Amino acid sequence: MEEFAKLGTVDVFEPSSFAYRGLRKIGANMPYLAAHRSALKRRLSQASIDLVYANSVASGPMVEFASFLNRPVISHIHEMGQVIKIVGPQNLRLLAARSALLVAASDAVKANLVESHRLQPDRIEVVNSFIPTDTVVPTGTRSCVFHEYGIPENSYLICGGGTIDRRKGADLFLDVAKRASRVLGRPVHFLWLGGPEEAAADMQREADKSTARGRIKFVGTKEDVFPYFAACDAFLMTSREEPLGMVMLEASLCRKPVICFAGSGGPPHFVREDAGICVQDAVGMAQELLNLLADQDRMATFGKVGRERVLSRYGIERGARKLADLIAAQKAAALDLS
Repeated sequence: MEEFAKLGTVDVFEPSSFAYRGLRKIGANMPYLAAHRSALKRRLSQASIDLVYANSVASGPMVEFASFLNRPVISHIHEMGQVIKIVGPQNLRLLAARSALLVAASDAVKANLVESHRLQPDRIEVVNSFIPTDTVVPTGTRSCVFHEYGIPENSYLICGGGTIDRRKGADLFLDVAKRASRVLGRPVHFLWLGGPEEAAADMQREADKSTARGRIKFVGTKEDVFPYFAACDAFLMTSREEPLGMVMLEASLCRKPVICFAGSGGPPHFVREDAGICVQDAVGMAQELLNLLADQDRMATFGKVGRERVLSRYGIERGARKLADLIAAQKAAALDLS
């Protein structure tokens, strides 16, 4: 929120105050919420708003609330089946009904919207998730990272990352580590970046009880992931379902080969057959990882292709420009109809 506040006025749809949270716990928050929404409606009515841009399926209630503005709506959908089910399919239906345009964060997201939710493909534009590509990939970080986590210098290091939940597959990362941490001429170590401290500690306890004890670490959230990705040898994208995968793009920007699951959604569209390997399950991931580590030339080729793909298709300049063009087109169309 602080970053948005540097660019413009920020309002909240639901109060975050201590008093409101207390009232909500006892089910007495509705008068407070109604007063808050009434004041928000007055402020928005007085503002100069040309378009409503919703950036999540969870934005459904907010778009419904903002309908009094009578402005065109663009809904940017980043979620796929599992998350849509959790957030509520009714929110997606609401967005689809009120939006002049839907933006999908990857080809896999669009396919899900069309095939699982029966939305018309001509209403959906794909704008791939993107990252800043002007990031200077650090050098000389390998020894620092290895020292930080007590990893022997002659080891391979494999990274994974994301929140710690079933969809992101932190449990599968642990499964692969158990299968592939055996000595391969050199030890293989594993590092998972991301997740709240408590969840990371829980996973670490599981790792410490396993055959991968001492060779896998769940280190929680890191403000800057690039030193770790620059230090590793390969990246495991263990998501069971993934619209695209920002961490995968960041690792690829660091020239790291990616191994992902063939049925996971967006990652196979990126990896294809030349920026890494697509596998069916954790057993296959572990075996392909060991095969890949034994072939340094192949690893380097995958890493080179992946970085070039990120630079050519997934940079923030390309994605932001396409979004800006879509917003301008919807604004122009609304003016033509007025």
